[in-house]
Amino acid sequence: MITRLRGPICIGIAAAFWGLSAAVAKFLFESNIDTLMVVQTRSTFAFLLLVPVALIQKKMVIWDLRSFLRILPLGVIGIAGSNFMYYYAVAKTTVATAIILQYTAPVLVALYQMAFEKKPLSISDGLIILLVLFGCYLTVSPMNPGGGWAAPKIAMTGWLAGMASACCWAFFNIYERKLKNLPLPAKLFNALFFSTVFWLLIQSPATLAARLSQGSLVLSLVGFAILSVLLPYGFYFLGLKWSGSLPAIVTANVEPVLAIFFSALIVHAAVSPGQGLGALCVITGATLFNLRTPEQQPPSN
Repeated sequence: MITRLRGPICIGIAAAFWGLSAAVAKFLFESNIDTLMVVQTRSTFAFLLLVPVALIQKKMVIWDLRSFLRILPLGVIGIAGSNFMYYYAVAKTTVATAIILQYTAPVLVALYQMAFEKKPLSISDGLIILLVLFGCYLTVSPMNPGGGWAAPKIAMTGWLAGMASACCWAFFNIYERKLKNLPLPAKLFNALFFSTVFWLLIQSPATLAARLSQGSLVLSLVGFAILSVLLPYGFYFLGLKWSGSLPAIVTANVEPVLAIFFSALIVHAAVSPGQGLGALCVITGATLFNLRTPEQQPPSN
């Protein structure tokens, strides 16, 4: 029983850190720090903080060029892409809207597995995913008529960014498992390297340094990198080791619930009854997914 729960527990911890970091990001945006600054320093500072560890833990460095380059898509699309689209959606909409749009990714993972990995989707899996998506709909739908059930109207750019982040996050979960021959710490460290290089091509080191003129701003962004990258990705990679990509990504759907809670606590965002019911659906779906019998679990690493 404990062995079966190792993966979900690690992924749940990662979700808690991500939920908290979403609310902190919204606070940073409301403090006039733009999305590019937050996303770029998030990857850059996290990578730099891991460099001393990599010098000690040699397994974090990949010397084989072919294996090294295989991680490039994970860093650019899976981390840089999902991060920017997600935090752009947070800036343009609300924490709840952005985070739950991103977590429609289980459907994309399931469709990919059916189409390309020939893994049939069981009826129970399909019903659980539909329950999670229904919870997402209740949380973000702007079409409910009036009253406390209606979520705030959101910009179309926010919708598009949220859905783009879902595509990138689904790619992350699928592609990461294709690199199962590489150590988990190496995947995280080298993916952050590629993400850092990508952002330095978008905004040069000189421009970034000029914008980081205040020591308090640097400390805030370093703290955010630890909270939103090092801690959650470490736990998430560990959870993926013991879970298939589909149960892992569904379990992580508890993150929207935590994000709504933290956003209400930190930035005083209102939570409607519809959002509360949606959160209950998400938690129920994630729980049911991990109460299945071992024979129903997809193969893991």
